[in-house]
Parts: sequence; structure tokens; C-alpha cells
Amino acid sequence: VCSSDLVKTNSPWSVMTLAGHSGEVRCLHLEGSRLVSGSTDLTIKVWDLSSSTHWSSIACRVTMVGHTDTVRCVQMDQERDIVISGSYDTTLKLWELRTGTCVKTLRGHSGPVLAIQARGTLLVSGSGDRTIRLWQLDTGQCSATLSGHGDAVTCLTLAGQKEEDMRIVSGSLDR
Repeated sequence: VCSSDLVKTNSPWSVMTLAGHSGEVRCLHLEGSRLVSGSTDLTIKVWDLSSSTHWSSIACRVTMVGHTDTVRCVQMDQERDIVISGSYDTTLKLWELRTGTCVKTLRGHSGPVLAIQARGTLLVSGSGDRTIRLWQLDTGQCSATLSGHGDAVTCLTLAGQKEEDMRIVSGSLDR
């Protein structure tokens, strides 16, 4: 069950509460009028935030079920019609955005997946196992494992426009 309620505040902006998860929300990704949220309830929800003066068109459109532990990171790609998720269950999953169907499960990390970033056909993931993995989105294959951090990799980003020029910038609990 998903619902939304307008909250009255002193703010000049409208504040909306989106209700639907039964656990804590751990991650969000907004692209256009679509919002994807991941939770400790093991689900991912896709919300339609179509602009409306009364917010009446906000609704949960899809619920994705398949992870066996907290969903820690999500990224949506509307052009490819996919959502990518990373979980404490050590897996990454690729989902169809419109249907919520899991199309691939990527395995390789031995610790929780804490960060993801995709661009083009490249996906990188950071984990509690202190590694960064590079994946090919088209095949789901891991093309490299990078090590060097002394603790969990908690955040990362891709810099550069072309895949051959991309750099990974990562942050870790090792400071």
C-alpha cells in the first residue's frame, strides 16, 4: 500500500510525505518526475512525482521485491528503463523500471554493497568487503576488482565523459 499526504508547515514550499515502506528508507534517486526509494523492508519503490499544484498525482507505481537484506543504494536510468540496486545481502540487482521485474543479479562482493554509480554501460560498486568492482551493464559480468582501501567503501562517483577516460573517486571508512 502506498499513499501520500500533504503536510502543513511554515515553509513556502509544499511538503509531501510518501508512505509505503514498512521500514527505514536508506536511499533515494530522483530523475525527472520519478523517484526510486530503497528500504530496510527489503523493497524498492518507484514513485511518480508528476507536477501538480495539489500533489494529487503522486503515487507508488511499482514495488520491487527480491533482496534478502536492506537495500542500501539505488540508481535509476529511465533511458534504459532500469533500476540498479545494491544491498546488504552482497548483491546488485538490475530491475525493469516499468514492471519491477528483476532481470539480473550480480554476485561477487563478499560484503554489503554500499555504493553504486552507473554511466553508459559501466557500473561500479563499493562494498563493505573493502573493494570496488567494475561491471558491464549489458552482460552483468565483473570486469575488474579494485582493492586498496583499508575499510568499507561507502561512496563513489565516476568522473569523465567517455568510458575510456573515466576515473573512479571513492571514499571509505578508512578515511
